[in-house]
Amino acid sequence: MNYSQLPSAMGLTPQSLGQNAVGYITNESIDGKWVTLFRPNKYRINDEAFMQRFRELGQVATAIRDPHVMRPTEYVADEQGGYYSFGVARYITLGQLLMEKPAIVADSTWTDAIIHDLMHALEHLHKKGLMAVELTPQSVLVSRTGQNTLMLMPPLSGFLDIRRDVWTSPNDFLAPELFSDDNTVVVDQRADLYGAARIVQRLFHFSELPLRLRHFVKACTQDDVAARPEDDAMAQDILTKVGRQVRLLKTVLAIVAGLFIIGLVMLGLSRNGTDYDFQETDPLSTDSFGLQLRSDNALMPDVEQDIFAEDTTFLNEDTTISLSPERRKAEKQRMERATEAYRQQYERMARAILTPVYTYTNLHGEQQHFLILSTQAMQKLQDLAISMQKQYQLDPTTAEAVAGEVIGKVTDELKQKAN
Repeated sequence: MNYSQLPSAMGLTPQSLGQNAVGYITNESIDGKWVTLFRPNKYRINDEAFMQRFRELGQVATAIRDPHVMRPTEYVADEQGGYYSFGVARYITLGQLLMEKPAIVADSTWTDAIIHDLMHALEHLHKKGLMAVELTPQSVLVSRTGQNTLMLMPPLSGFLDIRRDVWTSPNDFLAPELFSDDNTVVVDQRADLYGAARIVQRLFHFSELPLRLRHFVKACTQDDVAARPEDDAMAQDILTKVGRQVRLLKTVLAIVAGLFIIGLVMLGLSRNGTDYDFQETDPLSTDSFGLQLRSDNALMPDVEQDIFAEDTTFLNEDTTISLSPERRKAEKQRMERATEAYRQQYERMARAILTPVYTYTNLHGEQQHFLILSTQAMQKLQDLAISMQKQYQLDPTTAEAVAGEVIGKVTDELKQKAN
């Protein structure tokens, strides 16, 4: 089918898939199919060197056999520079998904699958002598259905010899050597590992990067190319080795905690039945700003708000400017007390929200069901963090960091208990 004249109203939504390409991703099925189109930006149409390589993408893609790298089903030439079409599932860009559902990254099953598929796809390309090159949240597609989780757009290594003309705008995802003034600088698979690490870092933008991924990101994003892992095997070894170390550490901590508890029990028995006062904690339903945890909708804000709007979360007046040293000290102390109160209250509520989710039945049951439950819970926790940040008058960065620490702590404890 020729899609060149199909208007967006009939199901094709244009969006940027990189600095040089525009994608048209279906938001409804067309003739019973989902389709993604890939065409050059308008300003590239008269660039013959670029267009020659664009037309060769289809030939390059014939070598690809990985289910996570897109292969075009046809190329159609038209007056707009031509386009490739892909018969695929219903996809959106990773960037769009993270905007719509930022809390999805709290599900470690999902993030592990994304990272695994990304590394597997890159390894396949590199074995074929190809490179993705432009890895950003906009050039990675993610299925809305959860099947074939991740898809990379066609490899762009054919453009490397004209790279300074192609990648003209440095960003946080593209390796710095792509913008070198010296065209003799070698660009190899380490540039892809750089982009992959930046995507991993972006996944956890609103929460703390797990320890097992921290070493991987740091190693793969060195400005000095020689300081990065040499190939996919070395990068994968960092992921695997650190993962083993973290699991070992958790096991040791669990053993130590168990021995500590046994010691406390033995100490209690040796006290010959002495009575101890026990004070019950305050009910969760009487928290200081009146959220009723018994209701599924109680933790949602009264008015829908865009958490990315500039006038809500990310702007916060610095009240310490122009204050006297005494007032600054007092304000610092207030912030410390407010942060600790925020942490304690947020942890109480996080436990109440996450405990029904991280049960043995849910963790070992249907993955899609658990994904829905955990996503809903994380969205509630995110809305809760925003509300509490305003209540305690904390800066957004501090509130986000504390919330991420608390969620990580509580989920780890609940997973361990459930297993």
